[in-house]
Amino acid sequence: MDEGSGESHGYRDLTNGLSGAFPFFLFEAQSMADKMNKPQIFEGYIANWRNYPKDEVKVRVARPSVLAPSQELLSEFNRLKKRHGREKAWELSRYEERFKREILSNPKAMAKLKEIKELTRTRNVRLICYEKNPPCHRFILMKLIEEVK
Repeated sequence: MDEGSGESHGYRDLTNGLSGAFPFFLFEAQSMADKMNKPQIFEGYIANWRNYPKDEVKVRVARPSVLAPSQELLSEFNRLKKRHGREKAWELSRYEERFKREILSNPKAMAKLKEIKELTRTRNVRLICYEKNPPCHRFILMKLIEEVK
C-alpha cells in the first residue's frame, strides 16, 4: 500500500495523481449541497397547515383561488365521485385535461403561476388544498409551475 494513497485511512485516491483534483471534489460536494438546499415546491392538505414549516410560503389553491378548478368542473367531479369513487371520477370528468385548459387560458392564473415560480428561486413554497390525497389539482399545478416560462 502506498503511504500517500490514503488507503490506510479508509479511502482511496481516485484522481490518479491529477493536480487540482481536490478543488473538483470540493466543487462536486458543494454542487450536491446546493441541490439539496435549493428551494422547492411542495404540496399539502389544508388540515395540516399548522404542521408545515413556518418558513415556507403557503399558497391556498382551493376555491376561491384563481388556481382552483372552476365551479363547473368541481361540481361535475364531485357528482361523479359519489357514484364512481375518486379515481374513476377523475377519469370520467377528464379533470386533468380540462383543468389544464382552464389554467392555461386564464391570464390571472398564469401570472400567479409565474409569481410562484419566482418565489421558488429563494423560498420553499407549498400548494395547499382540501383534497387529502391524489388525484388533486395541486399536483397538476406543481407540474405547470415547473414548465412555466
